[in-house]
Amino acid sequence: MEITDDNKEKFFSPSVEDKKSELRDNSVHVYGKSEHVCITDSRGHELPNGKSPLELVVDASEGFIPLWAKNVILRWRFNEISMSYFRDPEAAKQGIRRLFSRALLAWGGAAPVRFTEDSDLWDFEIVVKNSNNCSRYGCTLASAFFPDSGRHQLVIYPKMFEQPVKEQVDTII
Repeated sequence: MEITDDNKEKFFSPSVEDKKSELRDNSVHVYGKSEHVCITDSRGHELPNGKSPLELVVDASEGFIPLWAKNVILRWRFNEISMSYFRDPEAAKQGIRRLFSRALLAWGGAAPVRFTEDSDLWDFEIVVKNSNNCSRYGCTLASAFFPDSGRHQLVIYPKMFEQPVKEQVDTII
């Protein structure tokens, strides 16, 4: 079954009421006039050299921006405990897999990295938080990691599942 705006609730219905929490990180970037924000990896700096807080900052203190090697295969798994947020965890996993697949197709050859699900040997986990990450600026939909940042999780907040499917796919990209 394809995920659409009409049936997305089937995949992503929470089992508990979501509660907003305040952002605890100062590295917040607001996308245009939307209520969505980006939390930059904390290794960056909020306002280096007086730059606008709307610019993303990448830490290149080692003399380069870390990237994955060409054709590397990243293995991932679901964090099973976090999936208990959903009324039907298996349907949610299937929905996330489909979103992930659509995002990878949209990504195309722009990033020569491949992904495979592997619950035993994994490089990162997909974690679904049980509450939103919101502040006066808006809500974070998801956050990920730079290569070798030491935080190997793709974190998805419930607010992402309330968005149109295209926005969900764009968030995963």
